[in-house]
Amino acid sequence: MNVSQIFDLSLWGNPLQRWLIAAGIVVTITLVARLLRGAGVTRLREVTRRTATSLDDVLVQVVEGTSMICVAIAATYLGSLVLALDQPARERVAQLVSVALVVQLGLYAQRAVTASVARWAGDEPQRETSAKAIDFSARLVVWAVMVVLVLSNLGVEVTALVAGLGVGGVAAALAVQNVLGDVISSFSIYLDRPFDLGDFIVVGDYAGNVVAIHWRTTRLRSVSGEEIIIANSDLAKSRVRNYRRMEERRIAFDLGIEYNLPVDKVRAVVGLIRESVEQATNTRFDRCHFKRYGDSALLFETVYWITSPDYATYMDSQHQVLLGIYERFEDHDIPFAFPSHTIHLRQDGELQVGAAPISGPRSRAER
Repeated sequence: MNVSQIFDLSLWGNPLQRWLIAAGIVVTITLVARLLRGAGVTRLREVTRRTATSLDDVLVQVVEGTSMICVAIAATYLGSLVLALDQPARERVAQLVSVALVVQLGLYAQRAVTASVARWAGDEPQRETSAKAIDFSARLVVWAVMVVLVLSNLGVEVTALVAGLGVGGVAAALAVQNVLGDVISSFSIYLDRPFDLGDFIVVGDYAGNVVAIHWRTTRLRSVSGEEIIIANSDLAKSRVRNYRRMEERRIAFDLGIEYNLPVDKVRAVVGLIRESVEQATNTRFDRCHFKRYGDSALLFETVYWITSPDYATYMDSQHQVLLGIYERFEDHDIPFAFPSHTIHLRQDGELQVGAAPISGPRSRAER
């Protein structure tokens, strides 16, 4: 058998020569498209480096989303034009190409959405949470439309299918309403943004840094290291304290000094405390007052601000303030009050015991 006889061999009603021509068309178009995609992306990147706008960056990412599988399917359709195929076969090839085109459009749309959302979010961590929700929702809508278009091209009655899915969706929603409540709450968290990833929050008795926001749960990393998982519906109904958005930290504490001190020393207490606060780092003095007469102490209330929301900074400054007060009181011979009992002896021999509880320096900080 010579070469011409081999080319004349028939396969599914077409000689081998036509099959080779069709295969050559498919391979050539696919390779050319691949080369054009690579060259086009390289050229676009060079152009985008010289422009100030970021819209062309989105275009580059869209072009990179060209699927070579979809290109090969389109090339297969063009190659099939040289073959003698019956009508059903041509219809199946046309349907396959239609599906490939819809999928490719979906890939382009997904890339455009993701790149646009990333461009909108930028480097701002405050937008990161919302960006994820918008990206996911937009891609979900894109592929829902693509699936409907694919089914329509395949001859499926889309209207009846959508109606059936609607009825089934209502039944499924009733069955999983708790899960749907968490999902809907996650949208509320994404859009309202009571907190973002990395924020330190307190929810009831639980506190930690936000490490993940999922569709059903939000996960915190506590200060002791364990992971805390909270349902989004619980978070949506809870009072959340977000410490990352705190600009300054207010500190208020009381201390007591002993009775029977000279009035000059009592009067000097406010100045000594103020001096201690002002000489500490990251502090802003607010006020200090002689608050009241305690059971066995003269009580002073002090309020000042830490100019940083960081907890470690707060502790460093508080340490400096309290140590400074202690040193100045010691230098001026002003003793702190402490819990004590006073015993009075009467001439008739009876004992009278008076309790005079008072704590030493104590502080409270809104953490």
